[in-house]
Amino acid sequence: MREATYRAGEVIFTEGDYSTDAYIVRRGRVEVYVTRDGDRPLAVLHEGAVFGELALLTDQVRNASVRALDDAVLVVISQDAFLDTWRRDPAVLLPLLRVIFERVRDIVNLANELSIDEHNRAIVEAHLGEAESITSHARERMPHVVLEGITPGAREALEDAPLVVGHFPFRIGGDSGSDRLFVNNDLVLPPRESSPVARNHCMLINVSGKCFLVDRGSRMGTFVNGTRVGGPRSPSRVELGAGRSEVAVAGPRSAYRFRVIVGAPGASPS
Repeated sequence: MREATYRAGEVIFTEGDYSTDAYIVRRGRVEVYVTRDGDRPLAVLHEGAVFGELALLTDQVRNASVRALDDAVLVVISQDAFLDTWRRDPAVLLPLLRVIFERVRDIVNLANELSIDEHNRAIVEAHLGEAESITSHARERMPHVVLEGITPGAREALEDAPLVVGHFPFRIGGDSGSDRLFVNNDLVLPPRESSPVARNHCMLINVSGKCFLVDRGSRMGTFVNGTRVGGPRSPSRVELGAGRSEVAVAGPRSAYRFRVIVGAPGASPS
C-alpha cells in the first residue's frame, strides 16, 4: 500500500480505464461521476470511504470516473499488494472486504428487484448460476452445446477432444498461477503472450433454452464470428444461434479459437 496526493480537480481515473487499484480516502473529498451525455455527478466521498475496490477482483473497465474535489490524500491498494496481504495476513483486509461484500450484496439485491419481470428473471438466474439441472424439466430446457478446438492451443486446452457442456453457466478464463483466490473457471486457458486471456474472461449461459456468450469484463474482449463482445463500446452479451459459431478468446487472431455448436433442447448438435 502507498499514499498518493491529488490536487483539487485532478482526475484519479476515468470511465473505461483498465486499472486494478483500489483507494481509501485519507484526507479530502473525491467526486464519482460519469461522462456519458456530459459530466453527471453520482456521489461525493469523504475521509474513510473506499472506492474502486471491485478492480481488485475483476478485469473489468472502470464504469465511472473519479476526481479530487479538494487537495486529497489517498491510500492506494494495488492488486498485487491485496493478494499478497490476503496470503500473509488476511485479517488486515477485513474492513476492505466488508465494503466489497456490501457492494456485491447491493448488486444482487438490485438484480433480484429487476428479476420481477420473467425475461429479466431468466437472465439474472443465468448470470448468478442458479442450478438449472436440479429438475429433469430444467435439464430438458438446456441447449446442447459442444466446444471444438480450431487452433492448436484450443485443441490442447480441450485435450484434443470435443467438450460437451454439461452445465450452465460455463466459465472460461486464464490460469493465474498461484493467484487463484478469485478465479472461477470450468475451462482454463494457459497463458500465451499472443493471447492475453483474462482470469475471468467469458462464459456461456442458458436463458430459456437459448445459449448466450457473455464477456465477463475482459480487456481484449471475446469475438463471435468476427464481432467483438465486451469492452466499453460493445455489448457484453450475444446469443449463439443454433448451428456453428466461431468464438475467439482474447482477440480475433487469438491462439484460442473455438467452434461452438449449439443444438436446440431435446436435440443433439451436429
